[in-house]
Amino acid sequence: MLNVRYLVPPFPRSWNGKFHILFAHLRQLHLTACLLRGMTYDVYFVDQLSTCVPFLRLLGHTRVVFYCHFPDKLLANGAFVEGNLVKKNVGFLKWLYRLPMDWLEEVTTSESVFLDLSLLLNVTQGQADVILANSKFTARIFKSYFPSISQTPQIVYPGINISAYEKKVDDSDPDIIAVTS
Repeated sequence: MLNVRYLVPPFPRSWNGKFHILFAHLRQLHLTACLLRGMTYDVYFVDQLSTCVPFLRLLGHTRVVFYCHFPDKLLANGAFVEGNLVKKNVGFLKWLYRLPMDWLEEVTTSESVFLDLSLLLNVTQGQADVILANSKFTARIFKSYFPSISQTPQIVYPGINISAYEKKVDDSDPDIIAVTS
């Protein structure tokens, strides 16, 4: 039986429709702190935000799998069209807001954040044990826009069982209900 628990974060998703990424980082760090105070786990599976990876590695003393997505820094400050980054003109305040967010996105996934800490704490842990991506495209973009990350994401696809959608539907099956609007 799967034991699912819901933790109410002390931070909102946004403030007046702004600061989504800042609050996402804070919510993840709150969850990480709660996880590290509780039970121990064999592995942590981290999806999308890598902010917690260094804490899980150094304080959780266990393996971390990071499932990366298309880099947020490319979505927030520009448009990615046919392999080219087309920068948008963003205001100074948005640029200033994004600067630490973009830095966090890379440094918490890369090994460089651990070099000084590993010498100081006498540990040899690095980034996530495994970095996964949902496609070769995402892995390539991740690798090229995060040059400090030496690990190449492993591809996990397809994300869904496509063959399940290729079967002919038996309309006479009593478990199948047609829904119309």
